[in-house]
Amino acid sequence: MAAGGPMGGSLRTASLPCPVVELPGDIPDRPRPTVGPWHHAPSCQELRARTRALADVVDRFECHTLVTDVSMEVAVWGRLAGLRVVAVRQSGQRDDAPHAVGLASADAVWVPQHRALEGPVEGIDERWHFTGAFSRYDDAVVQRGDGEQPRPRVHADTAAHALLVVVGAGGTSFPEERWRREHLPPGWRATIVGLPQRWRGTHSTSLGPVPDVGAHMASADVVITAGGWASVAEAAACRARTVIVPERRPFDEQLERSRALERAGLAVTLEAWPAPADMTSLAALADQLDPSRWDRYYDGLGAQRAAALVDRVHCG
Repeated sequence: MAAGGPMGGSLRTASLPCPVVELPGDIPDRPRPTVGPWHHAPSCQELRARTRALADVVDRFECHTLVTDVSMEVAVWGRLAGLRVVAVRQSGQRDDAPHAVGLASADAVWVPQHRALEGPVEGIDERWHFTGAFSRYDDAVVQRGDGEQPRPRVHADTAAHALLVVVGAGGTSFPEERWRREHLPPGWRATIVGLPQRWRGTHSTSLGPVPDVGAHMASADVVITAGGWASVAEAAACRARTVIVPERRPFDEQLERSRALERAGLAVTLEAWPAPADMTSLAALADQLDPSRWDRYYDGLGAQRAAALVDRVHCG
């Protein structure tokens, strides 16, 4: 596995059953233009170093198949290098020239989402595979039987309600100071994960970065999360009543994903992060969600279907 950026170091130290090679950065020391139908292809030493490192990985480990995470430039490079290519296509408005060239160059296009949760997409053919989303909590989804008790209503007659707020790692507009100072409605306590710092506020507690949020999600009455792919998949696996605040991302990825989930009755979408005092009205909206609706769209087998897809391409 070759990984760049912040993910490279974390994967290198993770317990994975394969070698992990950390790639050099490909951002030039000063802005340089990209020429041609590409998102990022400046003429610079940094990009040349990364390309050489990728070629070295292919040569050293005798790779035959490339699975690339949304980089259309790497997908085309893999095609020109004689590799079989599986290109990941995430949500969003990805109808530009780089995506057209990159996806057309792939042996298979892997969409880690249920087909019904993606809007109209041009150019779909037999190479496209909608595997469904997946998360590290999928075993619980597969093992969950029909006899599982449904989640209680948010406004059940209980003394306290738990709110979990999941702040994404890719940049956020979350109003941290308001949540540190302001009061929640009576009976509510909030746990916030994903912020850089730990603190205890009036009615909210920040736990900082939390490696495993599963237990917090499973016990929360309502989960408010950014619209990143992994956070949404984990909320789905935990069958949480989910409120999504899409952050600004390229191609409107989080916005398009959250809108699709709201149309399917799986989540409430907000235009901006709420204030603590908004929880009364927000809880009423979340209470209308039926967590069992996730069953149609998320069966815990997305990773298995994705692995089978890669196997077919690799052995083809």
